[in-house]
Amino acid sequence: ASYPSFNLKTFFDDYEVLAEDEYKPLYNRALLATYPPGSTYKMTMVIAAMKEHIIDSKTEYYDYGMFDRDDLPDDKYDNFQVSCLAMAYGYSHEWVNAAEALRDSCNYFFYELGDRINVEAMDEVGKGLGLGEKSGVELPEYVGYRANPETKAELHTDDDTGWYKGDSILAA
Repeated sequence: ASYPSFNLKTFFDDYEVLAEDEYKPLYNRALLATYPPGSTYKMTMVIAAMKEHIIDSKTEYYDYGMFDRDDLPDDKYDNFQVSCLAMAYGYSHEWVNAAEALRDSCNYFFYELGDRINVEAMDEVGKGLGLGEKSGVELPEYVGYRANPETKAELHTDDDTGWYKGDSILAA
């Protein structure tokens, strides 16, 4: 869907106003804009982790609230810490499997997956699901990006563009 919208019955009468509207209601956000996938990317991670035999339907990780790593092997991050959103509300998901992690959007579970899976496996599944690829719909569209070393190097030309384990954890 693309929003804000306009009334098709009065489109021609309202065109000048719509064309000048600061919220750009004529801009097709669904096809021409890109947005970070957020938690919808978590399904990609489950598929990749199952494909790589890192998890199965019974695999559980304990959600400690704060995912804290100070020993990331090749990382520039000192004392890497990210938390599950549940921690902001004063609780943890405790033991959680993939189905529960998807249902509850448990970030901690996916930080664990990002720590255990390689970026190539993540990227292969994302590409297979059509992320960062043209849709094939015969309409103008803007193609988004996938989280991978090539995209990071392309978008951050002035920064350190190495891919670190912390990048995989955050992408997951």
